[in-house]
Amino acid sequence: MRCGLKTLKELIIRKLSIPELSVHFFSRFESKNKKRLGFYDQLIEIVEKIDKLGFHAVWYPERHFDEFGGPYPSPAVLGAATAVKTSSIRIRAGSVVIPLCNPIRVAEEWAMIDLLSNGRVDLAIAQGWNPRDFAIAPNNYKNRFEITLDGIRKIQSLWGGEKLDVKDGNGMDHRISLLPAPVQSELSIWMTCSMGNHDRFYDVGKMGLNVLTALLFQNDAELASNIKAYHEGRKTSGLDPETGLVTLMQHTYVGSSEAETKATAWQPLTEYLRSSLSLWRGRFEQFEDLEEDELDLLFDFAVNKYYQSSGVFGDENQVIARLQYLKSVGVTEVSCLMDFGIEHPKVLHSIERLGRILKEKTNAT
Repeated sequence: MRCGLKTLKELIIRKLSIPELSVHFFSRFESKNKKRLGFYDQLIEIVEKIDKLGFHAVWYPERHFDEFGGPYPSPAVLGAATAVKTSSIRIRAGSVVIPLCNPIRVAEEWAMIDLLSNGRVDLAIAQGWNPRDFAIAPNNYKNRFEITLDGIRKIQSLWGGEKLDVKDGNGMDHRISLLPAPVQSELSIWMTCSMGNHDRFYDVGKMGLNVLTALLFQNDAELASNIKAYHEGRKTSGLDPETGLVTLMQHTYVGSSEAETKATAWQPLTEYLRSSLSLWRGRFEQFEDLEEDELDLLFDFAVNKYYQSSGVFGDENQVIARLQYLKSVGVTEVSCLMDFGIEHPKVLHSIERLGRILKEKTNAT
């Protein structure tokens, strides 16, 4: 969406109503050692910066057995590092793939991070989708959704102070509790709905969970419809539809101008999306049959779609207009994915521009 107003001040006069802003990491890991040197130093620099600028949260994904997403095998490890480097931002897994993890272990790790951060932990939970990821838990792939729901129940019970019935190595019954106990008495949980399934949004709302989504397999109109389904699901369970949280991950770059934004973001975004092909091939067999020229056309289309209508790109005015639209359809938080290949100094400049928008939001409310 493009903004017709000329200045940031004009937008502020209209009262700035935008979602909360967070940062989402999900880059690829280059195989060359020189590309890895300093990677986590830059990540921590970004995290410390957004903490000072008033961003709402930071999201860490769980790994795939692929260079795409490869730097993030454990969101809990990065969450612990973030806890001791920050003071205010929420620290979130985006997402823990429960069928690949022991839910007791998940609860323990994040309870420790909750203590380290003085109660700033939230979790997004996913069922997983790439068969290759299930190499560490192959028997869980077929029933991954049911396993996910059971895992959520166990994590919530332990976090709330309840005891869980388990069997030890000798088959004896025991009741265990969560140690250490977290700071927060309740854990906020998001369910990841990346496929844009209307019924899934409804079900997540009915379960009383928040929702983490993206525009990979839905457009703006479908997103608005899915958010309505989510609110309807909450209403069905007797919950206030408006209190459910909807987080939308968006590829983001805020430039000094529209021209500079496109010049900076277009090529890295193209390379980033193309590098994700190895992941999608594991889920969608039709990618295997595409010739190189067909792949070129596919990714030209994908980049154009992302840039024009599935991301947050442009100067500050254009970005505000996009954020205001997303707020109007029910998005409560935009999680900005910025690590898609743009040079680190320019990412920091983009974050600073978003920080100015956040400051003006605060001044307007």
